Amino acid sequence: MATTALSRNSGTTNQEAANGFTDEIEIDFSDFSTDIIGTIADDTAHTLTVPIPAGAIMMNFGLELITPFQDSSGEGNASSLTLTVGDGADPDGFITSVQLHEDSTEITTIQWDTGALITAGANKVYNSADTIDFLFTPSVATSGSLSLNELTAGKLKIKWRMLRW
Repeated sequence: MATTALSRNSGTTNQEAANGFTDEIEIDFSDFSTDIIGTIADDTAHTLTVPIPAGAIMMNFGLELITPFQDSSGEGNASSLTLTVGDGADPDGFITSVQLHEDSTEITTIQWDTGALITAGANKVYNSADTIDFLFTPSVATSGSLSLNELTAGKLKIKWRMLRW
């Protein structure tokens, strides 16, 4: 499994900040092109990362599937693309496994703090730098294969509240 650092993380608008979010990022199918992540073998997971600075406190985390992901495999299989979001200590600590592919039962609601790190009002304090790890795992229900490079559509928006020192 390979990892690619995302460099376009941006702060939120004033309105979003007033609602408690400090950061957001959109991830779409083009983030899995060979130009960005290289050639990915069939059925191989890939992690996209965003840095967390030392001294940060993670307080809230949510995501919305704007467009379900689709692929060009054309193999007639019910493809699956799952996402888990966490950090180096807990790979699904912010968002537990959610389905993003149109051929499966993709999520239709906004997901909030489903991981163990920040549920029920708990916060995660980072004494040393880490990363937010977005683990994308493709698979197919029957025979065949799926590479993340074969994605042709799909977009999700991710927002979080992170206090920095």
